[in-house]
Amino acid sequence: MKERVLPSTNIVPEQGKMTQSGNQEKRPFSQKPYVAICSFTTLDGKTTTHQRQTYIEQTPQGVQERISSVLHPYWPHRVFYDEVMLEFDAVMIGANAARIDNSALLPRTNKFQGREAPARIVVTSKADISSDNKIFYGRTLPDGTIITSKTYICTTELASQQDIIRLRNLGAEILISGPGPSVDLSYSLQLLSQFNIQRIMLQGGGTLNWNMLQTGLIDEIRIYTMPYVVGGHMNPTAYEGEGALTSNDVFKLEHLSHFWHEPGSDNGNSCSFMEQRYRVIGPSGNNP
Repeated sequence: MKERVLPSTNIVPEQGKMTQSGNQEKRPFSQKPYVAICSFTTLDGKTTTHQRQTYIEQTPQGVQERISSVLHPYWPHRVFYDEVMLEFDAVMIGANAARIDNSALLPRTNKFQGREAPARIVVTSKADISSDNKIFYGRTLPDGTIITSKTYICTTELASQQDIIRLRNLGAEILISGPGPSVDLSYSLQLLSQFNIQRIMLQGGGTLNWNMLQTGLIDEIRIYTMPYVVGGHMNPTAYEGEGALTSNDVFKLEHLSHFWHEPGSDNGNSCSFMEQRYRVIGPSGNNP
């Protein structure tokens, strides 16, 4: 049985005044959260196959759980993934990733004992995420521990009142971020900062990753590269969207660190992979 997230208070940040339509009016906010894109990819930058097939994993309770990618058997061990999550206050994904992956975005180990798990953030222009999506529920670990966290929906004025009420009843915080059609990503981060979210782990999909990067909202990029090749021009990559149109639009990065993880290290990883970290400098045209 799914564990429900505790009911939300749906507090509107103090700096935001409500308009006649019931949405927040833009006001000055504190500094935006630190955002790092964390991409688990193959050597050729693929994150899954274009058919968006999923991998079925048997949990210790004997329940079959749907995992986000057929590449899952080659990804780093879940304990390592949880250790990455420990560095952040929230994990952010786009609406398409939420629908296809249908993941709770919660730890799969007890690494978070004694502290709250990172919040879940979904960016969706119409707030039309299904009520049975795992993003609104908790997870039970093999030892019986129930893990849950807040879910934030960053949406627009195009979201229907029916969907807003429905998601609030599931415990989600609804943050209206612009009139639409696209979510105002910069304003969303300003709103999220009012809920003490200071560090965000962005996990795509590729369009959201690119839009956040292009808008100047990304501070760091982390790439966890598995020694496999998928190929195919239709298979999704970590960065999609419109992309750079000229050489001046290509983003320049500064290398921070890299580390080669061997199989069996880092709490039982089944394969080797390269971890790389970069600081985002900005478009190369502005940063020769």
